[in-house]
Amino acid sequence: MRRTTDGAPASRRSPRLTPATLLLAAVGLLAADWGYRRVGDSLVGGGLLDETAHLLTALLVLWAIGRSACERFMTPTLIASVAIDIDHVPARLGLQWLTAGTPRPYTHSLLTIALLLAAAVLWRRRRWVTLGLALGVSLHFFRDLAESGTGVSLLWPWSDHAFTLPHGGYLATMAAVVLIDAARCAPWRRPLHGSQASIRMKPNAIPGRIEPDVGERREKQMPAASLNSASALPPGREPQSQPADLAIRSPSG
Repeated sequence: MRRTTDGAPASRRSPRLTPATLLLAAVGLLAADWGYRRVGDSLVGGGLLDETAHLLTALLVLWAIGRSACERFMTPTLIASVAIDIDHVPARLGLQWLTAGTPRPYTHSLLTIALLLAAAVLWRRRRWVTLGLALGVSLHFFRDLAESGTGVSLLWPWSDHAFTLPHGGYLATMAAVVLIDAARCAPWRRPLHGSQASIRMKPNAIPGRIEPDVGERREKQMPAASLNSASALPPGREPQSQPADLAIRSPSG
């Protein structure tokens, strides 16, 4: 398993932040959010659109946090950002033992996040996984707070009060996140690769002239160094040439 420098497991095939992927994710989030608000909380159409919006919200936020967060948390965060809605299944089947008195199941509360953080402290070998799950659940709750007509009982079991956020605040926050992502994948922030990294101009170099590599400069300086050593000999003394071959004779009995 590939790991980061501090030993955390790294995601192998996480979506990379590029101008193209950022455009697709941002447009996809807007389309899914708009479609969900038009369709409503239906099981098929509305549910798929809502989960798509949750997934893209988590992806955009991870990109904004940075590359290290993507390597550590990408897979568990994306999974948790949609998997937490499994707790809606009993209510869809007519069982209200998870939603009595609250607009959403009891697991949609800060208690779930607290349990995941406690697991990260106690289960240190898998702390990056549990931290990623906690981040994904937190981002899921952030979007749920902005969905009109419902809310989230964050303080359950101490209170059934449903907290909400203006939907415009959610959209403004995600617009700021997209701007951060755009700054991170801007062309001037890309590192040089291959021959571009080896070709560097000196401050006093002539424009349009490519400076040789260090190895080439050493090869060009070697003949000059040998001539200087030869000229340093006393007058009338020729430099000794090394024999091409040395014959090894065995001692005679």
